[in-house]
Amino acid sequence: MTQLVSLPAAGDVTWNQAITIQDVCRVASGARLRLAPEALARLAEARQVVEEVLASGTVVYGLNTGLGSLKKYALPEEQLLEFNAQVITSHAVSLSTHELSERGVRAIMAARVAGLVQSGSGVRPLLAELLVNMLNAGVHPVVRPNHTSLGESDLAPIAQIALVMIGQGEANYQGQRLSGAEALSRAQLSPVVLQPKEGLGLVSAQAYSVGMASLHMSCAQELLDAFDVAAAYSLEGFDGNPSILNPVVTRGRPLPGQARRADHLRALLEGSNLKERARNLQDPLSFRCVVQVHGGCDEVLYFARSQVQSLLNAQTDNPAVDVQERCLIVSGNFDGTALALATDTLRLALHRLIVMSVQRVSKMVWSEFSGLPTALADPNDAELGMTLNNASRSMASTAARAHVLAQPCSLSITPNTTEGTDDYCSMAPNGVEMLGEQLGLARTIVALELLFAHHALNWRGEARISAALRRVQKLLDGWIATPLRINEYIGQFSLDQVVQVAAEDPERGCS
Repeated sequence: MTQLVSLPAAGDVTWNQAITIQDVCRVASGARLRLAPEALARLAEARQVVEEVLASGTVVYGLNTGLGSLKKYALPEEQLLEFNAQVITSHAVSLSTHELSERGVRAIMAARVAGLVQSGSGVRPLLAELLVNMLNAGVHPVVRPNHTSLGESDLAPIAQIALVMIGQGEANYQGQRLSGAEALSRAQLSPVVLQPKEGLGLVSAQAYSVGMASLHMSCAQELLDAFDVAAAYSLEGFDGNPSILNPVVTRGRPLPGQARRADHLRALLEGSNLKERARNLQDPLSFRCVVQVHGGCDEVLYFARSQVQSLLNAQTDNPAVDVQERCLIVSGNFDGTALALATDTLRLALHRLIVMSVQRVSKMVWSEFSGLPTALADPNDAELGMTLNNASRSMASTAARAHVLAQPCSLSITPNTTEGTDDYCSMAPNGVEMLGEQLGLARTIVALELLFAHHALNWRGEARISAALRRVQKLLDGWIATPLRINEYIGQFSLDQVVQVAAEDPERGCS
């Protein structure tokens, strides 16, 4: 996954039960993780329930039976340890050569620890502690997640992590690719021998989808703020009409997201003489409806973040441990439909931001709309006009790809696997993966809109722009070379810096 934002500085994070998206971001960026004594105590109590049920001889799915359609087969006691190891080795399937970044792997591991401390899995505290120790030591399992999960537990990606925990698989450690056993050994850690229910207890979760979605939510927040910056900068470059930000407009449609975006845009344009420069009684919709569209996307992001936040603190295990009743309960909490719908909706929102941005750029390079030379061409710099023309074509192509990625994954076909037992799937992992790509496209689009608005402002001459956007202008001056090379500009473009500079907030990080 492309790194879209700079995450907060690493530090110690102590987890008990209420885990946040920002917590996962911090651990993914290298923060050391600790488990509160209360969390370890809950894990121990839940494990005691598993031991009691096992000793009672009660037949429980995944504890002393096979999995899926094999649930009809009871397992003799002498096979339980071997069976739990086989749960990991048989599910660690990979159909892709694409490897997840270490940051992504850390997010998954963190998300699984977050789920374990909710005490529904019934694994020993030792397993949670091993995951934490691997994170803190920098033992990062090799995970190839693509096309391995349908969203009813992320079995395969988590099993690839669990392989290292039992001394198998591969891991990256201090810049080297090692066997799982060797990586643990060098980090002075020992593999575990899984006890009954622990194989299923590790993999019966949405940790891949929820961990990656946590990173994506923070990226999406940064992008939404950056699209506000780009829209404000384009208003300055277009000599647009700022009446769209009149508080009367916000009061007329009292939606919280619209109010937040209007406040942000007004702050970005504070001190500008744009009202004196406005050329049109009414600008094109891509300018005139910025607050409404960005506000709608704000609402969608709020919804998506709330889903991810809740799932971070969910018991997604099957069967789930009920400490109060001292029993194990068959559960469907591993289902990813809530997350699939959230990521589907967020990809649609990002597509709206991209389309609006592309249309604003098209109006800036269209002389009849902007009053500026076509393609912002400079008669003394023929190459610049051609470069910007080609960049606008690339924006259109990127928007077309964004349209494809906006298609809902939750409409995908439902399979019949394991003799009909698995007859439904959420497709959440696909939705999360596509969201990552959509975020990357959005980053490119916002970078290019800022580039075009920057050149438009250069044509405007001595226009008085706001202090916030003057800081953005100075930042872009440092990135835009002469002659203009789009790839070099995109390569050094920092979304995080743009938002920080506009807010004059050097401490700003993962939202």
